Amino acid sequence: MPLFVEFLIDQHPHDVYSRSFEDLSTPLHGAASGGHAEVARILLERGADATVQARDGATPLHHASEGGHVELAGVLLEYGANAAAQDMHGWTPLHRASYMRQVKLVGVLLDHGVDAMAKDSRGSTPLHWVSSWGDVELAHILLGRGADAAAQDEDGPTPLHQASEGGHVRLADILIERGASARAQRKDGSTPLHRAADQGFAELARFLLERGADVTAQDIYRSTPLHRASQLGHVDFTRVLLEYGADATVRDGNDATPLHLTSEGGHLELARMLLKHGADSTAQRKDGSTPLHRASVRGQVELALFLLENSADATAQDNDGRTPLHWASYVGHVELARVLLERGANATAREKRGLTPLHWAAEKGHAALVRILLEGGADVLAQDEVGSTPLHQASKEGHAEVSCILLERGVYATAQDKFGCTPLYWVMVTGNLDLLRILLEGSMDVKAFVQAFFNPNILDGGQRNLGTSGEVVETAYVSGISAAGS
Repeated sequence: MPLFVEFLIDQHPHDVYSRSFEDLSTPLHGAASGGHAEVARILLERGADATVQARDGATPLHHASEGGHVELAGVLLEYGANAAAQDMHGWTPLHRASYMRQVKLVGVLLDHGVDAMAKDSRGSTPLHWVSSWGDVELAHILLGRGADAAAQDEDGPTPLHQASEGGHVRLADILIERGASARAQRKDGSTPLHRAADQGFAELARFLLERGADVTAQDIYRSTPLHRASQLGHVDFTRVLLEYGADATVRDGNDATPLHLTSEGGHLELARMLLKHGADSTAQRKDGSTPLHRASVRGQVELALFLLENSADATAQDNDGRTPLHWASYVGHVELARVLLERGANATAREKRGLTPLHWAAEKGHAALVRILLEGGADVLAQDEVGSTPLHQASKEGHAEVSCILLERGVYATAQDKFGCTPLYWVMVTGNLDLLRILLEGSMDVKAFVQAFFNPNILDGGQRNLGTSGEVVETAYVSGISAAGS
C-alpha cells in the first residue's frame, strides 16, 4: 500500500491537502483511523498537516488515540501533532483514548506531557470516563500522573459518582484512598450513594457507608438513597441502608415516604421491610394520598391487601377527596376494587367535584368494574357538582356496554344535568348512532328529550354546535315522533 500511495501522490500531489466534503477530514485522518502508520508518514513527508482538524474538531491524533494505534500516534507526535488539541466537545486525544480504554495509548500521551486533568467542554476529565467503566489499571495510571480523584464536572459528579453508578467497588476504594469523598454532592444534591441506589449495588452501598457516606443525605428534591432504592425495588440495597440507620419514615419534597414509592411499584417484600422498621401505612403526601392510594393507581393488588392488613384505611381521601377506590375504578382494576370494597371502601364516596367511583368507571368504560361497584352499593343516580350521572359520563365517551348496564338499573336517558343536558343529548353531540339507539330504547320519555334537544336555550342552541350526521338527528327525531304517538 505505501508504494501505491506514493504513486498516487506523485500523480496528484495536491490531494495530500484535500478534504472530504462531508466532514472536512483529510487523507491523514483516514490513515489515522485505519492505523496505517507508514501511509501517515508518507503523507506527512509530502506536506500533510499533523494538526489539521475535521469539521468536528478532531485531529488525526484523536482518531489514532481512539483506535489505540500506538505506532501511528508516535509518528503524528513526531511531526508536530498537538497532544492537547480539543475537538468540538472539548475532548483531547487523552479523553478519547481513556473513553475507549486504550491503556498503551494513554501512556504514550502522558509521556508526551498531556495534562491528566484536561477538562472537556462539560468539565469532565479522562478519569471521569475511566471511572464509568471501572477500569482500575487506567485509573491507577491517570492518578499517578496527577489526575484529581475529587474533580467535578459542570453538573458536579466526581469520578466516585461515576464509579458508583457502575457498581465498581474496587475502583471506588482506590478513588477514596486518593482523596474522593463518599459525601460529595452533584449539583442536584445526589451523592455516590444515591447513584449506587439507582442501580441497587448493595455491596457498594455497604462499602460507601463504611467509608463515611451519609445514609440520610437528601438531593435537591429531598430524596434520600432509601427513597430511590424503595421506588426501584432494590431489596438488598434497602436492607443495607436500614441496617446503617436509614429512617423509614423520611419524606421527600412531595412528602412521600419510601413506603409510598415502594407501594406504587408493588414491591411487597420491601413494604414488609419498611413497616418492620417503622414506616406508617397511613402517611399522606402533600396531595393527601396514602401508600394505599399509590398502590391503587398502579393496580397493585397484593401490596394493597398487605397495606390493608397493616392499618391502611380503605376510605382515606386525598386533598381532592379521591379514595383508593376512585383510582382503582379509573384505571379499571377489577380485582383491586373488589378487595377494597371487601375491606370497607365506600362505593358512594365523592371527590371534590362530586364524582363517585362509579362516575370514573363509567367515564372510562370499565363495564366489569361498573357491575362490581353497583353490587357494592354504588348509587346509579348519583350526580356530580354539575348534575351529571354516571350515564352522562358513559354517554359522552360512547361506552355502549356500560350504558346498557346503567339503563338496566333504572337510569333515565333523559335525566338532565344543571345545564339541561341529558345522556341522549351527549350521544347526539358525539354522533354515536349505535349508542343513540340503545339509549332511545331505554328512554322513558323520548318526546321530552327531542323537544329539549331542539330547544335553542340548551347550551346556546344545541343543534347549532353539533357535528352530528343527518342520520343521527333523523334517528332521534323519528324515535321521538314514534314515542309521542304511542
